[in-house]
Amino acid sequence: MSMGLDEFSMNPISIPKVKKVLRMLKYEETKSLTEKLFQLSTASEIETHVRDWMNQRLPKDFIQWQVENAAS
Repeated sequence: MSMGLDEFSMNPISIPKVKKVLRMLKYEETKSLTEKLFQLSTASEIETHVRDWMNQRLPKDFIQWQVENAAS
């Protein structure tokens, strides 16, 4: 959201969950996240920060769904 994206490519089955998450987030939160990510220097740091951020803000069922889909 904070990077100006207005289109996303995904499987149709993903749309309801992604819409739910996007509706839960505030622009200010995502802008702050984006600014922090640009300060990090490695992919590992970015991944860790994003996972921590998600764990604090998103429903546990969404996080579990994302982990399962990333593995396949």
